[in-house]
Amino acid sequence: MSSAPGQLQVYKFKKEARISQETPPPYAFPADLHDIADYLPGGTELSSLLPRLSEQDKYYHGIIFINSTSQPTAGNTEEKDVLTELRNVYNTTIAQSRISQTPSEISKSANYRRNQATKETLLLDGRYDFRDPANTTAPPVEIYNPAFSQFLADIADPTLEVPEELIPKVAKLMDLASAIYNAEDTRRTKLQGPLNDVLDCALARVTNSDGTAPDGTGLHVLIKMTSKAAAICIEEYKNEYGEGSTDVTTQASFSMQRMWSLPENDFIRERCCCPTFLVAIGGPWIGVLGAVLTHKSIVQRLTDLAWLGLSTPLEEQRCIRLSKLFYSLARALHRLREWYNTELPAFPLAATPSHPRFFPSITSYPSPSGNVFFRYLRPLERDNACVAFLAEIVEGPERLLEPSKTDEQGQLIVIKFAARYCVEAHELLADMGMAPKLFHCGQAQPRRPGLLLIAMEYLSGTTVSGLTADQRQSCKVQSNVGNIIKVLHDNSLVFGDLRTPNIMYVNGSFKLIDFDWTGKEGEARYPPFLSTGIHWPPGVQPSALITREHDMELLRRLG
Repeated sequence: MSSAPGQLQVYKFKKEARISQETPPPYAFPADLHDIADYLPGGTELSSLLPRLSEQDKYYHGIIFINSTSQPTAGNTEEKDVLTELRNVYNTTIAQSRISQTPSEISKSANYRRNQATKETLLLDGRYDFRDPANTTAPPVEIYNPAFSQFLADIADPTLEVPEELIPKVAKLMDLASAIYNAEDTRRTKLQGPLNDVLDCALARVTNSDGTAPDGTGLHVLIKMTSKAAAICIEEYKNEYGEGSTDVTTQASFSMQRMWSLPENDFIRERCCCPTFLVAIGGPWIGVLGAVLTHKSIVQRLTDLAWLGLSTPLEEQRCIRLSKLFYSLARALHRLREWYNTELPAFPLAATPSHPRFFPSITSYPSPSGNVFFRYLRPLERDNACVAFLAEIVEGPERLLEPSKTDEQGQLIVIKFAARYCVEAHELLADMGMAPKLFHCGQAQPRRPGLLLIAMEYLSGTTVSGLTADQRQSCKVQSNVGNIIKVLHDNSLVFGDLRTPNIMYVNGSFKLIDFDWTGKEGEARYPPFLSTGIHWPPGVQPSALITREHDMELLRRLG
């Protein structure tokens, strides 16, 4: 195994090979390919077993990924545990989805509420049972595929020009949407053709192998490497919104999960997170959603429900706004179709613990010496909403990274996504050894200023929350962290979230690691969503100004 890090290699496994230290002879080839991984040379991981093998074959052939060995991954046991947990949750999601109620049944209000209270089957769509709340938030779908980011950028772009020929098509659709139909099938029949026209694609009713069927699935993209196709857009209709005690956006979500879980879609599902657009139509209302399948189904409303009907004779400007929505969606569907045809991996990745489905699709950031390319290793939190990842700098697709202090191949880094970040405070403390080195902070996706990618040094240590009471006392947490806070306050900066998970203890010194809330005193505010499970200092309220007094009270509590 002399291949360079970052490369793939075909590896041969003899069927008689030993596969477990506990397995007595004679040895048999394992059903679970992960059992082999422990016996591979260091710095490799098994990605997949090559297909089209017969029982008579003397050897199995597998795809091996060559990891960088220039720096060992810190917490490798934890990394393996986290990835194994994600894979197990994913397997449960697929298995449960195949045997669950049909999308039309499970999306009914009572069934949906029960589903969202069930850890094994809940959707990550933001909805939860009020009697048994679970965290159903998740990272934004746009970090998993650029088509979602393009859609959101387009609908927010005031300079985007809509083709003139599209506007009368949308006007026709609005007129038809205003009608009150006697049945759901009638509404779907009347609207389907005009909707296909405004989206410049063909959406047709397709039945899954288990007999379930979204009202319309579209853009069956023929994957160029095989004859396999992927339905990358799903429509759901309700004759009137809320009819049948069902939210049409929820039914579309379950239709997506059911479709991708079925065996006929294994080919695609083993290679990616199945990015899909959902178009929900309830009476004269329409909404667009984005969905991916990571360890669970993540579904997010990309638009509010838009009124598609006509109310007055003075609807020209709203017609133009709707035209922009449909044009943006058509462009995004074209981008997604292109992605499936050109960027889908050529081999299955289902046997890889660190499957790309678990991580964002963004794998580089700019630096003064050129783009830095990295690969994700694991999430840094065991939480559905985790947006921080341990990553490793790798060889880029175009050139080797030039060695430097901040972008050496094999270096461990933290990649984080945020809506806001105080670069000034982070760099101030990093220069004084009071924070990790900051390598990059900028837009995660083109034309999407509200989503930031932050790359920073990985600190191999523990958070203060991991220290015992005696350790905290001997390390003088309060006085040492107080020195860091004094530097911020002396520069008219406030931190805001001075809790133990945001303070690292590394080689005898303390460092702050989270600057999402940090900012100028008198300007920085708490986010509108504050955890109710945390005992905040007096005066801390959603969207309230962050004060020095708040920082000092949280500092006092560290003692």
